[in-house]
Amino acid sequence: MSQPSAILPEDRLPTFTEVEAFDAAAAWDRLTPTEQRRIGILAVKVGTVGQRLSYPHDDFVCIERRIIECREGEVLSDFFDAVEPLWQVLFGWIAPRWSKPVIREVAR
Repeated sequence: MSQPSAILPEDRLPTFTEVEAFDAAAAWDRLTPTEQRRIGILAVKVGTVGQRLSYPHDDFVCIERRIIECREGEVLSDFFDAVEPLWQVLFGWIAPRWSKPVIREVAR
């Protein structure tokens, strides 16, 4: 189901086709260095905290395992909260804030 064009970029959700064709490398390039840093740090947190629970750890007591599970949920929520407002740039619905139109001078 495609979204009507009357929906503003900040209010719409990506369509199936947009998600299926999503180019993460191009989306990353559209982010500012500050946005890239923030998302990158959160991604590392998600990967390290979540990965810790992917393997059996006899050294964890039950309460420690639960603390890590809660922390994983928190960093995943932080990650989603940081990415969601950037959808309009990530999906290319609007030009990045840092971009400026290129005006080429015609050679005479």
